[in-house]
Amino acid sequence: ADVGTVEVALAEEFLPVWGEYGAIKLKSYVEIGDNKAPLPNGNYLYDSGDAQSISSCTFENRKAFISFREKLQDTPLHTKVSLAVTMYGNNAIHFEECESAYLETVRIYTCPGMGVTAMKCIGLYWNRVNVMLKEGSDRLMTATADAMHLTACTGDVIISNCLIENTHDDGINIKSGFYMSVNTVSYGSGRVVLDGYSDENLPLEEGDCIEIYTPSLEYVTALTAKDIVASGRSYAFSPEEDIFDVEPGMYAVNVSDSPKFVYENNIVRNKRNRGMLIQVRGAEIKKCTFSNIAHGSINIISELATGAREAMMPRDISFQNCKFLSESRAYSMPFANVLYGVNWVVTPNIIRGIVIKNCFLTAASGTAILFYSGTECRIENNFFYGAGEKNYLAADMRNNSGNALIGNYADTTAYWTGAGDNTVSENTNLTKKD
Repeated sequence: ADVGTVEVALAEEFLPVWGEYGAIKLKSYVEIGDNKAPLPNGNYLYDSGDAQSISSCTFENRKAFISFREKLQDTPLHTKVSLAVTMYGNNAIHFEECESAYLETVRIYTCPGMGVTAMKCIGLYWNRVNVMLKEGSDRLMTATADAMHLTACTGDVIISNCLIENTHDDGINIKSGFYMSVNTVSYGSGRVVLDGYSDENLPLEEGDCIEIYTPSLEYVTALTAKDIVASGRSYAFSPEEDIFDVEPGMYAVNVSDSPKFVYENNIVRNKRNRGMLIQVRGAEIKKCTFSNIAHGSINIISELATGAREAMMPRDISFQNCKFLSESRAYSMPFANVLYGVNWVVTPNIIRGIVIKNCFLTAASGTAILFYSGTECRIENNFFYGAGEKNYLAADMRNNSGNALIGNYADTTAYWTGAGDNTVSENTNLTKKD
């Protein structure tokens, strides 16, 4: 039975299309504050797969009448609402198998899908590519999915001086190297066969580095691909290295496919979902601002759990001179570093080389930086502002070791936690929480 209903008065701008449209399948419902950011503690609902939260929607008499299948948070009258009837659909700009693709001074105000996408390109140079609200419009959402979505791109990927705001899904999702599974291992002939599960993988090439992982994403070994034979979605090759630690049922990823990613002087703000989803290696994020992002500014993750097998193990990613701003503690943490193996196993001490340095972080919802899987990571010379709450964690390094928390400052007492062997020194107003 329906457990929540709302009425939404339509702005004049949308009446010609939606004023008397009748019944329609609504995809998403997001409540928006006066600052055009998702409302703190508001209702953010969308239908995805089996998770069908929205029961019905009818447009008539200049209003939308919406029923839900779950209880809603209490919301003040006259709260602004963003409604979307699609999430993925027609992207605004798409590049595929291009070389040296330049975009300069572009504005995307709205699209039923993603803003700018790229697949299997070599060299992307995007400057002042804005996915932004149109001045004078009542529209509260730009892209109904990601602002930018980059898959299996190599070479330079340089994105600078962009404004990304009010997208429903990620500000940018960059990923390379979907996981494959080890099908067979012939120890006598030294031959390994991999099953490739994604058409978004680049072809395996001579000399590529293939990393092998257990189903819980623990590192096993690295193999150099030689004498490759492709058959459909499978690859057989003879590595230079010993293969005695490799077993059928393990997972493999081609880490040679990572781009050289630089994300500089961009603003990402006022969003329901993540600012950045990063699944590559050797990335630099510098002089960027992330503001009012309901579900977290940065996700550095790898996972097998959903079956999507996204994507290579992130490594060596630096954030320097960035600002993470939030007007409410109801929003999620700025950083999350986590991986999920099969059956949602969370494995510590895997994602390496994440550096967060000279950044300004304010008003996170209880935890600013979460390392569920980090090792050899550094949190250095950052300013945690407005902690103020007894249980505020500047850094949560639970079940991890080999990380460093050095030279950070909090304006009031903040805490850090970590059960492993981590280096902690020269911090001001940061106290260990047991």
